[in-house]
Amino acid sequence: MRLFSRLVCLWFMTLACTGTVWAQGEASLVPRQAFFADPDKEQVQLSSDGKWVSYLAQADNTMKIWVAPANDPAKASVVTQPQSPPILNYRWTYLPGQLLYAVPVEQGVHIFLLDLASGEARDLTPAKNVVAAIEKFSSDHVDEVLLRIREPNSSTPFYRRVNLRTAAAEVIFKNDRNFERVFFDDDWKPRVAKLPQSDTGYELVKRNSNGAWVPLASFRGEAEVTASQPITLDKTGRTLYLTDNRGRDTAALMALDLETGKETLLFGDPVADMMPALLLHPRTGRVQTVASSYGRLRRHFLDPSVIPDFEYLRTVQRGDIGLLSPSGGRSLDDHTWLVQFMDGGPKRFYLYDRLARRATFLFTENKALDAYALGRRYLEVIPARDGMEFPADLYLPKQADANANGRPRQPLPLLMYVHGGPWVAYPWNDWLTNRLLNLLADRGYAVLRVEFRGVHGLGRTVYEAGAGEWGGKMQDDLVDAADWAVKQGIATRGRIGIWGWSYGGYATLAALATSDRFACGLVMYAPTELDSFINETIPDVQPFLRQRIGDNTTDKGRAALRNQSPIHSVAGFNKPVLIAQGGKDEIVHQGQADRFVEAMQKHRKPVTYILYPEEPHDLRESENWISLFAVAEQFFQQHLGGRAEPLGADLRGHLEVRAGSELIPGLSVSLSKAQSAKPKGTP
Repeated sequence: MRLFSRLVCLWFMTLACTGTVWAQGEASLVPRQAFFADPDKEQVQLSSDGKWVSYLAQADNTMKIWVAPANDPAKASVVTQPQSPPILNYRWTYLPGQLLYAVPVEQGVHIFLLDLASGEARDLTPAKNVVAAIEKFSSDHVDEVLLRIREPNSSTPFYRRVNLRTAAAEVIFKNDRNFERVFFDDDWKPRVAKLPQSDTGYELVKRNSNGAWVPLASFRGEAEVTASQPITLDKTGRTLYLTDNRGRDTAALMALDLETGKETLLFGDPVADMMPALLLHPRTGRVQTVASSYGRLRRHFLDPSVIPDFEYLRTVQRGDIGLLSPSGGRSLDDHTWLVQFMDGGPKRFYLYDRLARRATFLFTENKALDAYALGRRYLEVIPARDGMEFPADLYLPKQADANANGRPRQPLPLLMYVHGGPWVAYPWNDWLTNRLLNLLADRGYAVLRVEFRGVHGLGRTVYEAGAGEWGGKMQDDLVDAADWAVKQGIATRGRIGIWGWSYGGYATLAALATSDRFACGLVMYAPTELDSFINETIPDVQPFLRQRIGDNTTDKGRAALRNQSPIHSVAGFNKPVLIAQGGKDEIVHQGQADRFVEAMQKHRKPVTYILYPEEPHDLRESENWISLFAVAEQFFQQHLGGRAEPLGADLRGHLEVRAGSELIPGLSVSLSKAQSAKPKGTP
């Protein structure tokens, strides 16, 4: 399991982009800077008594907690002290007007208790250099909290029960066996633990009446381990809820009886794995809804009492309905909910009064975009040539979608986004990705965010169908999606671009090399030569890559990998490519981009290469995102005909154009101006 968790971190990377295609004067462009503005509210929560709404936001150049009366969000004020370090995270307790927050202190992380009335904050973990985290609250013990604490030079945490009124503390469990996770009941007793195994699997073990840990369930194999995960215990501590795909194609939600070991099926979705996300009643802990994801959040009801609430909420706003559970999103009496709506743009937050059946708008998470109307997104299901079907997101420019029927009045230039991973199904409501889709839809493109075989989340069959299919059937799925868009009247042949990063960048290059469907491509930190890419990866990941991509330890395998590698197809490239690469990328090394660009130049192929010397595998700095998409807008406009905001002063990021600046109109001049405007000594 540790291997796959590492792979998730390595590969959980890709984005999509698109824009619009009308005359410059037809509609004003949403400023590029607005799309890349940092969210002004993070970790939005509701207090357990329903009286307060809170969030993290900047104050004095650091992250602070803001609190407002739930019925008057405009009265928000900072409640943490001016000298407080940046807040990492926080949680409301069950005590009125009191919350816990985590901050870095020297070499550790400490948990403080804040009282709103007095403004006083107490350090509940004052020992030097400890790393502490909030583990669990219990509605049966409202004046207590369970903390997880790791001391300096120790890899194993212990769990401390703390009284919030008196600060009296008691260590109730030490994790001496290196459990990955421990599940406690509402009386703070450890009941179940997750124990990683060396073969990438894990075991669930339970604590018996003698205090010994004994086997409960075993999970083996990467596909099984990923889809099967323990979630939480019920109120009694006798039942474990988990997702489980053993003997199934899609993972179902199961209830596992700790005494008998019997599993009971609670819900299964035939096209998607159940997610480890449950809506629990805030006081009883009863499971009310469960969820899966198939392009949209699919909410399934186990408790019919909340169905009328969601039926009403669906009339309030478009989009997926999000609700934190059990705390942070619902008052303890369950009369008040904090609801978030997600429809491709910034999240919109509402306060919902269940008794009055009334939802009141609070705010969005990104006020920089509040003044602008964004395009709409539509869920599509696209068939592949062999009968498989995959969900997709279609973003349309608002001017082209006047009828709101999900089809433009006339075909548009299309930008297809391929996510990275590729084995992790990328989240559909992630603003870091969706801002780019929205930006390019605003520039006049139809934007298609596609899914394909080989990803987790859509069942075992879909995942296993991607083994060894880099450059093969995974590529066919992208071609089929492009053909589908043409048949639907969304796009026309010859005006389809493609882009992505990590695996999505590889797929972009493979598409340009093997298909005539695509006119141009944006490639971000992509493997270009698969044999060396596998060898450059950390050793414990290499066996997994050989199984999923190809075996570079045999002559036959290396020959296949050569055929799948875009760098060996450069001679046949005729479509322009824009490449971006991080100089400190430890996953896809800079040499992958350097060698590909060198080969392109040797064969006199059109390539522009942007290097961000200080960036890793994924851009971290907002100004670098801005500079990249400032260039990408010009690139896509040149080859597909959409609109573009002028480069202006948006090349202030730390970038180097290593090749092909003359191929993008205005790039050389704007880059020269940006560099000359920098203070001396600025990289």
